[in-house]
Amino acid sequence: MPPAQPPPDRDVCPWHLPGWHWYAAIAGAIALAAFVLDTGFAAAMHGAPAWLNGPFQAITVTGESVYSLVPLGLAGLVMAAAWLALRGRGETEAVTVTLQATGFLFVAIAGSGIATNLVKQVIGRSRPVLLDTLDYHGFHPFAFEYAFQSFPSGHANTVFAAAVALAVLAPRWRWGLIALATVLALSRAVIVAHYVSDVIGGAALAYVTTLWLRDRMAAQGWLFERTPGGGSRLTPAAAALLGSRWIAGRQP
Repeated sequence: MPPAQPPPDRDVCPWHLPGWHWYAAIAGAIALAAFVLDTGFAAAMHGAPAWLNGPFQAITVTGESVYSLVPLGLAGLVMAAAWLALRGRGETEAVTVTLQATGFLFVAIAGSGIATNLVKQVIGRSRPVLLDTLDYHGFHPFAFEYAFQSFPSGHANTVFAAAVALAVLAPRWRWGLIALATVLALSRAVIVAHYVSDVIGGAALAYVTTLWLRDRMAAQGWLFERTPGGGSRLTPAAAALLGSRWIAGRQP
């Protein structure tokens, strides 16, 4: 059979690693939320009715990284085994692309999560539970205690890392993915597990780490290639093998 041909028009993800203006804006948003919104919103949500709190309690579990990393890890092991089995026959192209895509999603979520946990320890921000019980919303760096691991939100980081990673694979779905991630991430503030600024911090860190990983892969020609505007798109091989109307931009 002749090799699959890539679709003529591959969707481009225009997102790129931001400059200092973006970082300044994010820092400003976090500071504004911390000083103006956080404690008041947390206090209001403590008395939220069940019809509001209940649905957010249900969806907030999507931010548990185990639900994404375990399936991705198992899929990666299967793909790695298939690659080893097929490499002697020279039929590894499809498996290689699938393995790269799975690995990208796994490392994007896991890597950003590790970065988040490191920042948590350094910042040592108290969680809203201490505001409720002790009226305390300060900082205790390197406390290594759950109560002082509020910033940034790990759940928000996980859902945004997954959303950004999927968005660079399927750019036409990027705003829907970000909208969904925003709702899931804000559940952490609604159920008073985190402050609003914690959610912003977790989302911002996920965006940066995921795009950094994509750029490193693109530099090696793995799965992605860079575009002149600083964005990315699937390589021709990846577009041919993963290509469909919803992911690679194939026109009807």
